[in-house]
Amino acid sequence: MPPTKRPRLDPVSCQLCRSKKLRCSRQNPCSNCSARGARCIYAADPPPQYRSPQPDDPTVNARLKRLEEAVEGLRKSALPPLTPASVDSPAAALNWLEGSGLKATNQYVRASDHTGALSFTVVQIEGSNEALPSHSFLPTLSETLRLFAHYNEQVGYLHHIIHTATTLATIHQIYADLPDRMNPSSAALLLSMLASSSHFWDPTVGIFSSAPQARRVSLCWLADALKTLDASRSTNPPGVADVQATIIASYLAYNTQGYSTQFRLLQTTALELARQAELHKTDAPPAPTTTPAQPRDVIADEVKRRVWWHIVATDWILAFTAGPQEGTYLVSPHHMRVSHPLNANDDDTTTSSSSSLSSSSSSSSSPSPVFTPRPLSGSAPTTMSFALHRLRFATVCRAVADAATATAAGGGEGGGGGGSFPLDLRRVAPRTVRRLDGLWEEFLEGLPVVFGGPAGGAAGDGGGDADDEGLRRRFPRLETQRCLIQLCAHVRRCRLHQPWLVEGRKEADGGWDRERGEQAAFSRRVCLQSAKRVVGAARRFERDEEGRYGGGEGRLSTVVHHVAMAAVVLVVDLCFSGLAEGPAREREQRRGEIGEACRMLERARRESEMAARFLKSLGEMLTRHGMDLRLSADDRSVEASEAQEADAASGGGDVEFEALLQSCANVSGELDMSGWEDLFTSFNSYPQFIDLAV
Repeated sequence: MPPTKRPRLDPVSCQLCRSKKLRCSRQNPCSNCSARGARCIYAADPPPQYRSPQPDDPTVNARLKRLEEAVEGLRKSALPPLTPASVDSPAAALNWLEGSGLKATNQYVRASDHTGALSFTVVQIEGSNEALPSHSFLPTLSETLRLFAHYNEQVGYLHHIIHTATTLATIHQIYADLPDRMNPSSAALLLSMLASSSHFWDPTVGIFSSAPQARRVSLCWLADALKTLDASRSTNPPGVADVQATIIASYLAYNTQGYSTQFRLLQTTALELARQAELHKTDAPPAPTTTPAQPRDVIADEVKRRVWWHIVATDWILAFTAGPQEGTYLVSPHHMRVSHPLNANDDDTTTSSSSSLSSSSSSSSSPSPVFTPRPLSGSAPTTMSFALHRLRFATVCRAVADAATATAAGGGEGGGGGGSFPLDLRRVAPRTVRRLDGLWEEFLEGLPVVFGGPAGGAAGDGGGDADDEGLRRRFPRLETQRCLIQLCAHVRRCRLHQPWLVEGRKEADGGWDRERGEQAAFSRRVCLQSAKRVVGAARRFERDEEGRYGGGEGRLSTVVHHVAMAAVVLVVDLCFSGLAEGPAREREQRRGEIGEACRMLERARRESEMAARFLKSLGEMLTRHGMDLRLSADDRSVEASEAQEADAASGGGDVEFEALLQSCANVSGELDMSGWEDLFTSFNSYPQFIDLAV
């Protein structure tokens, strides 16, 4: 029997060692292959092992598909081209190279024109017995249209930064895109308008069952608007709608919180978003390019001008408003190329085959609307007249801030100590104060009658053409606009002369020369006159609000603040000018003016936390500066009975408030000047009393 053949064993050495007859270390790689940099291959290398395929997971596959679609979308829409579309000219190539790393498209990851992250539920509010959601809900379309109409009539007059027909079309598009395909910018604009309209709600609108319910829903929509703005900024380059929504939200924050941190941040955010959207270049010449210019959208450009100049006006107004920003502004008039908005209503348009804003190459394009402006000084106002007069007012504020910070006492303008920054009105030379006062006088005299011009009532309390029934029907908030302009202009004029009012005692003590003595007398007269006109304008505003729907005095923080500052001026003068010890007739007249201002604030505090804080702070400061608010037993009983009668008559009343009035009436001139300087300084340092000014 032949021997059995044993199976051949696989070699244990690598191929290199066997071919070279070398001793293999039998490692992988072996020492010989490592020294020669060769690939170490064994004859018995195990074949690669593969895992058995697992059954398909539909959830995993769906997630992978969504990720692939998202990545593909990023490639197509988010990444800018690596080369410019046209570099035929050196100038075009240079512009592209300089801006390639700074354009907005390089700063944002744009997933799509819409985002699925926003999801809102439509809820019918009117007549519903169920509790409303706390977030992420919208009213029905019919309710939204009613709130939008209320916004246009009762809120939008404060900041006319939209085009009504265009915004209405946007609202219909939002509801057509529900529930998942909402444009975040448009959604934020809608939510901010709904929040503002609800805050200024009145029973004629319906929808809500009560004012407290409207306020609660307003806060919910404001929070949703801010959240949606954050989502929009993180996914898309900023557009005009983002800026509009931020402005409207900032005004609502101001009227609910006062001059809060949130309000200041929203104002600054609006400016930065406007710059990123290049609104400050709206009317700049187009960049050099060989591509034919596209026709300009006349309505879109006009909206951009409204939005930009509203932001600029706010910035300049704050430059002459007490607070940490006083004396400074962020927008230079030399750093923009934007025409002023036209003094025209939204429907003041005609059709033209070629817009004046379009290029010559687009003359054959389809007809486009053209606005027909009206003279600003005319007797017929438009929806933009208030905004344009506000811009005139802001320009004066900027001029005063520039002149005051460039002037030092005794040195004249542009010299004598290198200026007066930070702004300190006490260091401004008397002749400069006179010149700056002339700017305010010129502004007030330049107002048309419907906004309280020279023929509209010397104290901002006359009738004028604003009482015309036809105008009131077309512009139901014209009277409020007139009151706001008068309030803000006279408070700023009063502020210019305020230091001379406080220091006026030096004139009586012989501490000033003739020029400064004359300036003190002039400033006191103008300051008191302006403070009285503030009270008069506020009185007219209060009557207008009462006749409209029986309340609402405290919902405009601007009015509350201006009346408060006028009250402080009147109290200080009563105490410090010697009037408290002067003729009884003048003293009683002044006490009546102070009482009227304080009672306005007392009525307003039902709806305004700012008014309540002011009255409380005024009492604390008067006590701190030597005013005893405690009443005698007899006086306390009298005041208590009067307070009860007032409470029965008006639904309000407060013994502490009556004590405050008694304290204001009993002030005397025994305090030193430094105490009243501290009083003004204390009020100027309270952030909640720094107003937005119109």
